[in-house]
Amino acid sequence: MHKHSILLALMLVLVLALGACGVAAAHGESPADVLQVILNSVPVESLRKLENAATTKEGSAELGRYFREVASNRTIALQTTVEAAGANPDPRNAFRIRAASVPLHWEGGIIKRVSYYYFRGADAPAPNSVKVGSQVTVEGSIRRCEVIKTAEGLQMDFDLEPTKILSVSPAKSGAR
Repeated sequence: MHKHSILLALMLVLVLALGACGVAAAHGESPADVLQVILNSVPVESLRKLENAATTKEGSAELGRYFREVASNRTIALQTTVEAAGANPDPRNAFRIRAASVPLHWEGGIIKRVSYYYFRGADAPAPNSVKVGSQVTVEGSIRRCEVIKTAEGLQMDFDLEPTKILSVSPAKSGAR
């Protein structure tokens, strides 16, 4: 199969998976982990290039193109546990949530996850309505989706902006 045909097939699978995740989250069901779905669709050869200093730049460029084609600017809904929440120092957004830093898995190992959801003024949650440990369902547009190499290893950075809260479940007892 031609490389371009494979990419188009992967894009179709990803779009369908992202749509299914969004529908499930919007209906209170347990959706698949959207970031794991995205990562599973990535060409493994591009991820492997990030592990080698001689090919890191090439791999990063390939992944950047891939994510721009399949994920950027798509609106999705997803569920997560809140790791941090509060006013955002950036004037473009009034509030932000850091999603749970659950590691992602690929055949080469584990990738650290760093996810932020940014809320503009009108869509910002009321003060103290979203607490650490709460379960939230959000809907937003994928602003950033990238895999980078850090001193600690591979890391997937993922942001939604603008974002809206669809539902909040209180933090379980014992959470901050």
